[in-house]
Amino acid sequence: FVRDAATDVHAQLGSGLSECVYQSALALALRQRGCIVETEVTVPITYNMQYIGFVRPDIVINKQLVVEIKAVIKITEAHFSQTRAYLRWLPLPPPSYTRIESIQRGAVVNFGPERVDVMPVCVPVCVPA
Repeated sequence: FVRDAATDVHAQLGSGLSECVYQSALALALRQRGCIVETEVTVPITYNMQYIGFVRPDIVINKQLVVEIKAVIKITEAHFSQTRAYLRWLPLPPPSYTRIESIQRGAVVNFGPERVDVMPVCVPVCVPA
């Protein structure tokens, strides 16, 4: 559903716009598809149990999937790393989960000069044993 929405946005808006414009359009397109969409959610960061700052993922869908919006020529590892960092600070699965698997909980969406690319970001999470 993210790929379809992003493709529609790119088809209508084209390339060359800022990330915040694509973020607004993609959020609207996802809401029109029935998704619960939050933008710029404040996620606190702590160190030694002390609040030290926050991060703000571009889009969180259904409180499960983080979408980082880019409008660059080429996606780099830094973009994936940024998205994984957001995921690291979001709420964890329940403590009764013990087995670890890799699942998609994020995506980097790049509204590039020629096309839109949607690349999954997978992270290790605990699942029921």
